[in-house]
Amino acid sequence: MADPNHADSIAQIHSSEREIDALENKINEADESTTEPKYYAAMRREQEQHRQQILKSKSEIDQKKYAE
Repeated sequence: MADPNHADSIAQIHSSEREIDALENKINEADESTTEPKYYAAMRREQEQHRQQILKSKSEIDQKKYAE
């Protein structure tokens, strides 16, 4: 069972993972002939933002563990 002190961070990690997967599916299903490159770039940027959020959440969990 997950530590309740980390519940918010863990929820954020799971949410970001789902968003990354959804964006990857959206990118894979996009029609290259009708989708402008700037939209691909925007989706990739959003994926990277979610990855950064995961790293931040994991860092917060680690900091809380070592602070205890």
